[in-house]
Amino acid sequence: MTDAANLTMRQMEIIYAVARHGSVTEAARALGISQPAVSVVIQECNRVTGVQLFERKQGRLQPTPETGALLPEIERVQHAVHRVRALVQDFARTRRGYLRIAAVPIMADNIMPAALQASQRELADIGISLICRDYEEIPDLLDSGRVDVGLSSSLLPSRSQDVIDLWVSELVVVMKQDHPLARQSSIRADDLSLYPLIAFNHNIPIGLAAERAFQKVGLTPTVAVEVSQTSTAISCAREGIGVAIVHPLGIATQQANGIEVRPLSPSTPFHNQVLLPKSGHLNRSIQLFIAALRRVVPRMRQTEDCVNKAVHSPVSRR
Repeated sequence: MTDAANLTMRQMEIIYAVARHGSVTEAARALGISQPAVSVVIQECNRVTGVQLFERKQGRLQPTPETGALLPEIERVQHAVHRVRALVQDFARTRRGYLRIAAVPIMADNIMPAALQASQRELADIGISLICRDYEEIPDLLDSGRVDVGLSSSLLPSRSQDVIDLWVSELVVVMKQDHPLARQSSIRADDLSLYPLIAFNHNIPIGLAAERAFQKVGLTPTVAVEVSQTSTAISCAREGIGVAIVHPLGIATQQANGIEVRPLSPSTPFHNQVLLPKSGHLNRSIQLFIAALRRVVPRMRQTEDCVNKAVHSPVSRR
């Protein structure tokens, strides 16, 4: 029986460096230590684990299958160590904490700036990191502890203690100004089926909403292009490539010239949500951030109201 569980953080760091660089010399240079020191540690790790961790092939050190099994776990440990070091460094700059946020682009572009602007005093001494990620990635980032809070959206209302529904939007259809559908006051899926669609991947909530709308009427859309960003969908619609189903906040951040917007019928609720860690522990930074989000929700609703007021003016009435 080996005592592999007793690998130290330093030993794992050196194993990771050798695997990454394929050379004791290059690993030593990257770690800022001597080559003999790295060699001694690798030999000790071989003894501790009871297996040969590296083998030389074509002049390079290659991980053995056993090391290949260890590396994903060692990499996770390395990421955790880097996060701890980053947090410790940030404590010197921020007195009350550090907050890591992952948001889908539509939320990052809209509610995040508003929340930060409305809460400059409360969040002034909290270090904030914001990254844009896809809908599917955010739960994994939360589960792995790489972010503290997520901003996402769903077709379904929350029934989980780990999700807060902030407000509900209604999806809209966007098209070129002279598009035939612009003469209608609302757009149904069977109307959309007659024209090329600028589609989102069906794994993205908006893409899933469009897919369900077509399924209800037993139709299959003709997809002109598949995109991942609302801004891209709107730009494609402006060029006449097709029509797109989008989040109304996406319209608010785009130039309205050359496009028309109509409600999707029947209305399609879209739940804008905060995703929280499953641990249930909300530190002060997270609590302050959630409070900031709640304060700017009325502004988001007002912005969407302005979009909705403009969607009932077909070209034929002008």
